Amino acid sequence: MEKKEAGYDRAILLLRLTMGIGLFLIWLTAFVILERDFQSTREREEANLLRLSQSVTEQLHGKLDKIHLSLKLLDQYLSGKSQADPHGEKGFVELVNVLRDHGEVRLDFRLIDDSGGIYAIPTEATEEAAAYVGGRDFVQSQRGAKAPSFYLGDPFVSPLTKRWAIPISYPLAHPRRGISLLLAIIDFQELDSLYTPILPEGEGALSILRSDGMVLYRLPYDPALVGKPFKDQRYYQIMREHDFGVFSLNHQDLGGKRRFIAYGSLSSYPLRVAISQDYQSAFFHLAIRNGLGFLALIGGSIVLLLLSRRLRVLLSSLKEAKLKIERISREDSLTGLANRGYFLSRLRQEMERSDRYGEPLALAILDIDFFKDINDFYGHPEGDRVLREIAAVLSGALRSGDLVGRLGGEEFGILLAQASRESSLAALERIREQMKSVLLPEGPGRRRGTPTLSAGICLRPPEGPTLDAWYQAADAALYRAKQNGRDRVELG
Repeated sequence: MEKKEAGYDRAILLLRLTMGIGLFLIWLTAFVILERDFQSTREREEANLLRLSQSVTEQLHGKLDKIHLSLKLLDQYLSGKSQADPHGEKGFVELVNVLRDHGEVRLDFRLIDDSGGIYAIPTEATEEAAAYVGGRDFVQSQRGAKAPSFYLGDPFVSPLTKRWAIPISYPLAHPRRGISLLLAIIDFQELDSLYTPILPEGEGALSILRSDGMVLYRLPYDPALVGKPFKDQRYYQIMREHDFGVFSLNHQDLGGKRRFIAYGSLSSYPLRVAISQDYQSAFFHLAIRNGLGFLALIGGSIVLLLLSRRLRVLLSSLKEAKLKIERISREDSLTGLANRGYFLSRLRQEMERSDRYGEPLALAILDIDFFKDINDFYGHPEGDRVLREIAAVLSGALRSGDLVGRLGGEEFGILLAQASRESSLAALERIREQMKSVLLPEGPGRRRGTPTLSAGICLRPPEGPTLDAWYQAADAALYRAKQNGRDRVELG
């Protein structure tokens, strides 16, 4: 019985262990897949952003080459026309109009005189300057012996169009009539129309930065950034280390959010292009997919746990039912003692054990004296009570390693382990003495008394007689006890 109970307990433990390991492996696999999807998505987003930044960088480089060439052509034209008036010479104006509309981005060209006055093309020579920009960096940088031939200035609001633009100044080889600089202007609106269609989803942004960190352009426009040096030195330091790259960073200048940033450097110009995308937005679809997957996983785990609980309940119920059936099959229903079949099977087991380990056994068969008279006089319910009380006396008088069973009717059997003649007789005398606690009720013509027992006992040494012979010897001893006056013990 204990082995079978242990078997059910092991089955339940194995079920719990299997379910626990299964759920752990399922969740571990889910987290591994999630991590792999995360890394794959990150690598894909970084690669896409890097390709886009390289494309924009190459495109911008080509546009600046065209602008540089346009300014050179205008300078060469004026150099070849020593008497040409830059304000309104017909051929010069026609060339400006051709170059202005040439390419994807429309350019505006301006003239700047020695005093910093800025003029549209064409204008009358006597017309006053539209504004004075002599203090701007794109003018100041062209003063002196080491003036660059092509300078990208700080973004400013054009005094003629009243819109933000990137100025590019170019010194004339032969200044004339007070005009010393050509100015090409790239309007922000032109850049917006060019770059808006390719801007990444998820709060994407595109910035053009000069090598000193000045933000020349940003889409979408941000007044806190445009025309100001970039504050996040770590961000800009990363971009200075390589010509192209991609990284993710929290930086205050772009709203304090974590973003993917891909960048590229222009080989011939002191510029860098940076394209950024919100980190969380890049994983939005992944988060939705994984969120649904985790909901399904949680639901599946709950179902598995409920099924596991149900299986445990069923196993426990099956265990209880099996144990109950086994108990019924080996217990006497009236007294709770071992029934005849179970008692005899235990006798065989103990005989085998005795033969293996050399331990002696004793078998006693007991019978209630005149039990039929008790049933006839007091009735069967009272007889059943007497049987139950005697069964309790027998159980209480024996050791834990001994066995007592009801063999049928008023007959009981006792198996004594590691028994000697003296210990066996002492045990039975102890039982006869404790029988005084079982009382019969008073009745007509009968005084209150106690039932008595007759017993026959037979010792069995290791490698002793067979079960049948041993049982018959004990039964014969019981018969002698009956013949010799009852309420006594006889040794077989």
